[in-house]
Amino acid sequence: MHGSQGGDVANSRNTVGNRATDPRGGHTRMYWDLIDSNAWRCLSATDQRAYFALQRQLRSTNNGDLSLPLSVARQHGIASPATLAKSLRALLAVGLLAVTRKGGCARGGQRLPTLYRFTDREAYANPMKHIESAKPTNEWKSVSTLGRGRDAIRHAEAEAE
Repeated sequence: MHGSQGGDVANSRNTVGNRATDPRGGHTRMYWDLIDSNAWRCLSATDQRAYFALQRQLRSTNNGDLSLPLSVARQHGIASPATLAKSLRALLAVGLLAVTRKGGCARGGQRLPTLYRFTDREAYANPMKHIESAKPTNEWKSVSTLGRGRDAIRHAEAEAE
């Protein structure tokens, strides 16, 4: 297509307000130090899918207000509630995630989801959801060997039994 009739991506600019947007849409960023870390390497492929499912929800100010219900996890290939729980425990055990609010039943029987934050990013306070602000804590950097990461995951699994 030529001229003004087509969608010439090279000459068009997708914008939101005054900001240019990616013509392919949203994306997630993985830094090499995290991908190359022992914390990341000791995770199973399913654990990594859970991480990306949470990353998919991340915006500029909602770190700390992230949850992964089974309905969303299924869209990322995690079909079992036990598998999802195991993956979330693994991500917590190696320090890639931290809990910002423990879920459970609230007054009146309403279920509240557990909320998470990525430890390599800042989390902003959300008083309505009882989420405190947090600077990046990068606990995952303390996983010095694959063995220590695997031990942390095994320990988290043993604690859950």
